[in-house]
Amino acid sequence: MFAERALLLEAINTERARRALPAVTLQDVRDVEMTALGHIDYAQKLSWRCAELALGQAQP
Repeated sequence: MFAERALLLEAINTERARRALPAVTLQDVRDVEMTALGHIDYAQKLSWRCAELALGQAQP
């Protein structure tokens, strides 16, 4: 799980940097993951929330 979060963090921050947005933290990624836990569509919810975070459409 740690490796997956690290990869998500890197991907999100790469896109945020491209858009001149401030970087997010590993805790921000964990918080996004917590919103998806327990849902039958966990992977879809997680990827959607990470995309929103990367695009600056959701606040960390």
